Amino acid sequence: EARARAPNELRVALVRARGLPPMDTKVSVGGLGGTSDPLAKLRLVGAQNWFGETPCKMETLSPVWNAKFELPCAALPHGAQGEEPSLEIEVEDWDHASGNDFMGRVEIALKPFRDGHRERFWLKLTDRPAPPEDGDDDGDDDASQASLGARIGLRAKAASKPALEVKRGEIEVVVRWGYNTELEPDYTVRVLALEAVGLPNTEL
Repeated sequence: EARARAPNELRVALVRARGLPPMDTKVSVGGLGGTSDPLAKLRLVGAQNWFGETPCKMETLSPVWNAKFELPCAALPHGAQGEEPSLEIEVEDWDHASGNDFMGRVEIALKPFRDGHRERFWLKLTDRPAPPEDGDDDGDDDASQASLGARIGLRAKAASKPALEVKRGEIEVVVRWGYNTELEPDYTVRVLALEAVGLPNTEL
């Protein structure tokens, strides 16, 4: 019965990662080497705050977290218009002095998990999405038009060069989007009668 209901709880396990890029360069006997202090955090796409974060694993490019998270996450009612939520996972290199450095991210659409099944899989980490381009300037200001022309020229020049693919590694994830009866709203009305005074005497 619970599998037939629309999901209302997201369960995610961030198991481990491999092939992460070295963010901290170190000098050793064999020459230059590198390592990282990776952690991972997650949130629903569009949310401002991250709802979970793994512990940081020091000096490794293949961290094992085995971190589990649960979050109330309701699906759209059947027949409703709109997009189902998606999950965003970001991996960072911990840096206490200058702040964490971005290492890679993935985005997981939850619609395929609406039936409540559990799935474990690897995903390739990617770059952050490119920021939206500025809109056209309809004004008559010559300086503004020149600036717009320069931006267009730079974009055309950049587009003519093949983008270099940065290898950011992979992350292993377990996802289940299911129904939890304990998250149902409780509409029960509870009344407790303590005592009564001034009742009529019916035994005449």
